[in-house]
Amino acid sequence: MPKPRNLNEYRCNLINKILLSRSEEEIRRYIDAALKSLQYHNVHGHITMRFIEKLLQELDRTHERALDPRECSNIRSAGEYVNLMKMTLMPVQ
Repeated sequence: MPKPRNLNEYRCNLINKILLSRSEEEIRRYIDAALKSLQYHNVHGHITMRFIEKLLQELDRTHERALDPRECSNIRSAGEYVNLMKMTLMPVQ
């Protein structure tokens, strides 16, 4: 798989990995790795939150198109975990 050139491609690659995951643990590892990579590359917190928001939106759209029960389960698990990460990363207002 070619290296992503921007965050949109990175997010699409992440969703593809989520769809093909064999376990919730694997899904969480992919999401954690993506967020750690953003942090490692000093992506601004605002951009990271936007990445998370777009990821959640794309997961919702993908869920509507998913035909395989495993894909539906993976998307649901990913959405729950990403929402948890969002609450963890978002400052209390």
